[in-house]
Amino acid sequence: MSEPIPSQESASRQPLAWSVRIVAALVGAAVLFAALARLTAAGRQPLWLDEAWTLAVASQPSWGEVIRHTWLDANAPLYYAFMHVWGGVFGFSDQAMRAPSILFGVLIPLPVLLVRLKGVSTEARLTWAALLALWMPGLWFSGDARGYALLTLLCTSQTVAFVRLLDRPSTRLAALWAGLASLAILTHYHALLLVALQGLAYLGFRRGAAVKTWPAALVFCLPFAWLAYHAPRLALFARPDVAWYNKIQAASLARLLTYPLGSIGVASYALVLALAGLVVFGVAWRGRWPVGRAPALAEGGRAPVLLAVATAVLGALMVLAIGLLRPSFTDRYLAPYVPAILLGAVLLFAVLHRRAPFVLPALVLLFVMAGYQWWRLELRVTGRVYNYEIASNLLMKGKPERLVFLWDHPAHRIEPADQLATVGDAFFRRAGQPVKTVAVHVGAAEDPSPKLAAAAAGARSAILWMYDTGVQGTAARKHPPHIEDFDPAMRCRNLGRGGIGIIACDRYGSVLEQKRP
Repeated sequence: MSEPIPSQESASRQPLAWSVRIVAALVGAAVLFAALARLTAAGRQPLWLDEAWTLAVASQPSWGEVIRHTWLDANAPLYYAFMHVWGGVFGFSDQAMRAPSILFGVLIPLPVLLVRLKGVSTEARLTWAALLALWMPGLWFSGDARGYALLTLLCTSQTVAFVRLLDRPSTRLAALWAGLASLAILTHYHALLLVALQGLAYLGFRRGAAVKTWPAALVFCLPFAWLAYHAPRLALFARPDVAWYNKIQAASLARLLTYPLGSIGVASYALVLALAGLVVFGVAWRGRWPVGRAPALAEGGRAPVLLAVATAVLGALMVLAIGLLRPSFTDRYLAPYVPAILLGAVLLFAVLHRRAPFVLPALVLLFVMAGYQWWRLELRVTGRVYNYEIASNLLMKGKPERLVFLWDHPAHRIEPADQLATVGDAFFRRAGQPVKTVAVHVGAAEDPSPKLAAAAAGARSAILWMYDTGVQGTAARKHPPHIEDFDPAMRCRNLGRGGIGIIACDRYGSVLEQKRP
């Protein structure tokens, strides 16, 4: 008896089942690897400058001081507020400071895994989750006591909520999107542009239905009230003599294209390994996986998904355009736009997946290889260069009573002395070793060495001077350190490398006791 001929419906379901199973298995392994990489690589290194700034603000003794120091800073308030609460419960050790970012990083793909989106197939949605988990800068954010892991998680959730809102407008969904968007703005102000573009897209696409959900807009009262309060201070950071980022150069745009994979070198390495895996995969499955049956995208309205991608791409292009015209950009400012941009990349590859069903697994494999490269390199790193935690620990051995602190940076000219002092002695305060800290201000053309030596004239004084000669307006670019010329009793050591200077000085040789980190 001949075997029954399968129906057209069952024949089309079989390759779909294989496609989902293979993608799901690969995505599951990728997400678990990403979580493992975060847990094993993060928290091994001293806090770098920006993380120390988090420590200085979040460890203030009262909410009033937290708010005041947050207002003096250029960053949004939510992460500092969260870390103040977190530190009050778990302390402010390096590991405790980074634990929230590890948790936020692990949770980034969760909204995508939990919520089905109309117009996106199961394979595409799972692939998107894997890319979010393995996005290389996102892996780095998870080991950083700053708000970017939280920002990525919020913008991923916001993107999912936005697609659902466009598909089925309601006041409840509008309030959910507005709430997530408000939290994103309060985490980083660069999310404001994405929120504005999504809001305009919602009004344009849904018109009448969007107007009916107007009460949800009241959720934005809180972030806009804080922005109005913070705006006068933010205007100072936009001054040409204070803005520290260089304008984007045309040559660096190619590097930004590989931002999801971390760098051109890592992207090349990952691409070679992914292609090798693709060849092995293709040979193993040749003839077993019918072509042309697995759907590229789920059927149904795809406009909401495409609008979510379009608003993110447009927002990223606008940020880059502004960065070409004025010094206002660094790579991590693209974080709010990356979740939807990665969704767009998945949709493009999903079209190819229809004719070559191994394309989406190959895309996941590419990101796995990039993540593995990051993990392998991160485990070798002994310390981030721009950190003064090691210098502070060495200076504490001499038990100084007075710390002369200089953050040689264009922004320090608008920072009050008490704000800089709070940053300078952050590790002393954490260690329970109080010290009277004097913050020094210098001009871009002024030699800091004589000024620092004069300020540290007392017997039990120490000096901590940080700079980055790659930043315009840094005094050390014209006047390298030579403090011992003005105070021969001082023993100084540069714990930085290259253009990064971490100059630690005292009269007891404390900074010379440990081998170079």
